[in-house]
Amino acid sequence: MNKVILIAGGWRLWNQLDVADVNSIVSAKALIEKEAGHIDILVNNAGTAVMTKRQSATDVDVVVREACEVNLFGLIQTATTFLPLLLKSSKPNILSISTDIASNTYQASPDSQLHVVAYNTSKAATNSYTIALANELKGKAIVNALTPEFTTTKLNGYALI
Repeated sequence: MNKVILIAGGWRLWNQLDVADVNSIVSAKALIEKEAGHIDILVNNAGTAVMTKRQSATDVDVVVREACEVNLFGLIQTATTFLPLLLKSSKPNILSISTDIASNTYQASPDSQLHVVAYNTSKAATNSYTIALANELKGKAIVNALTPEFTTTKLNGYALI
């Protein structure tokens, strides 16, 4: 679940949003459209890693589907649903939060260690979609992805550097 935060003229609108639930996405869009009419930036920060299930590259069908439901399909549904509100902005931006372990270069390097097949695969697909969306919206919106430096999360067992 994510919260939609709208800040305009000093006020905020909070709304629960589940990117795996189309009705939740559509409902959030309707509320924002009614209250603000547009949004300037969409930050795609939803992500899940199914760490309780097997992560072998030869046996991942269900776990990859579960990860892609949120990390890829949820992102696509959210972006396409909110796109009309974004394009009403004078400076529309879409920002997708990625991860360095979704990099094919990183995964192919001999010293890569974290092979969380479902998460990596879904996030690599998200990166590819973000590139396609950026190309399609060139001149209409800024679309980009970023990967934060090491972040303590459930994925890495809440490790600290």
